[in-house]
Amino acid sequence: MYPHFVMKMYTETARKLEEYKGKYQQKVDEATRRFSHVIKDPNAVRAFPSDLLRATALDSSAPSRGPWKVTLQPHIYSTFLEFCPDETLRWNVWQAFTSRCSGYEDNALSTSVELEEVRMHRRDQSKFLGYKTFSDMSMETKMASSVDNVNRIINLLLEKALPAQEKELKSLKEFAKERGFDGELNPWDVPYWRRKQTASLYSQLEEGEIRE
Repeated sequence: MYPHFVMKMYTETARKLEEYKGKYQQKVDEATRRFSHVIKDPNAVRAFPSDLLRATALDSSAPSRGPWKVTLQPHIYSTFLEFCPDETLRWNVWQAFTSRCSGYEDNALSTSVELEEVRMHRRDQSKFLGYKTFSDMSMETKMASSVDNVNRIINLLLEKALPAQEKELKSLKEFAKERGFDGELNPWDVPYWRRKQTASLYSQLEEGEIRE
């Protein structure tokens, strides 16, 4: 059993930790809510599936008529990157998503303070209970059981996964280039061209069969 004063400090630290985690999530939610981009060009949405058209159309009763509003909500953001043919639009939405809470657009939504507080209180929690780091404490209840085991597993996976990833990216770049894409394949381009490549390779299969 830990001394009473240790448990008291631990409880207070846990309370502060939850407080800052809550503040962090609030800022992420607000930054996600604030961004939107209205598309008026029908060519930019010509490949959108019906669900995405309905989700983005300002008039949901006429989804094909437009205009369409793109947001950073996960079910819209990820599908938009897969189906939008305009590279500039993809970059704009990707950049907005990845820079959320960085302070780039609005310093009031920066989460740097909250992240540092979470890190500090996690460190204190682990020290109170006699652990070297928060990661060591967390591993006590995980199947991997130790940080060293996690690092070992990651390195083993990397040995197999990295060559496969490089091969897939090379294939994707060649596929995009053959279809007129001129330039470097950036993170906001990958979902779009990966979808088109998958459709090309497995055009005779149903979506469920592709997943299998």
